[in-house]
Amino acid sequence: MKYMTGLALAVFFALPAQAHDTTLDILSVPSEADFAAAQSIADERIRQIEAGKHEDAISDTVAASELLAAKTSEKNLLIGQARTSVELYGPVERCVLATREHFSALRITLNYVCQHEQLLLLWTLRVDNLPQGWTITNLKFTDSY
Repeated sequence: MKYMTGLALAVFFALPAQAHDTTLDILSVPSEADFAAAQSIADERIRQIEAGKHEDAISDTVAASELLAAKTSEKNLLIGQARTSVELYGPVERCVLATREHFSALRITLNYVCQHEQLLLLWTLRVDNLPQGWTITNLKFTDSY
């Protein structure tokens, strides 16, 4: 009986350790190849922004994701805000990658500082590794950072 109780306790304590190992895999650091793949997708949008094509950058991002495609009002609002930022601060001169962060091997956030004539804006692109591949799942900008 003592043997059975000991065995049951050993199995009980082993199970959370196995689950924990899986969690560590999911929350692991992205590889350099992951960072490069995510940045490649984000850089496409940043090049559009640098070319003054904010609306295309936002529309193309939304079109690439079924989830975002359903958010028409948010897309239109972001396009309007981007247009207003250019009216207020002037066109984008250039953008540089400022930081890259990760939540796990499945989510990378890239922050770009974009230089307008009058002010620097921070563009943040969240790129997730979904079953269909790396996809931008959030795009935003701010002048308060």
